[in-house]
Amino acid sequence: MNSLMYELPLVFVSIVLGAAHCIGMCGAISATMNLGTTGIRSVLERQLLWSIGRIFTYAFPRLLPALPVPDLQSRNFFLRKPA
Repeated sequence: MNSLMYELPLVFVSIVLGAAHCIGMCGAISATMNLGTTGIRSVLERQLLWSIGRIFTYAFPRLLPALPVPDLQSRNFFLRKPA
């Protein structure tokens, strides 16, 4: 059988479940975030800070594996005797 017959329903289910996750986790926060603001400037500032924080939260953990790490095994890091 064609693998597309199995993949498309799984893609659809993952989209529906992903959307439900986003609405459940962040929907209430983003809906009530601008309560009590008095002007458009404060609304935009909160939205900008929210977006910067969200992007940083998603991007930072994905950048960690790209950081240079010393090769501990070749330097006998674990075999050194304390001074």
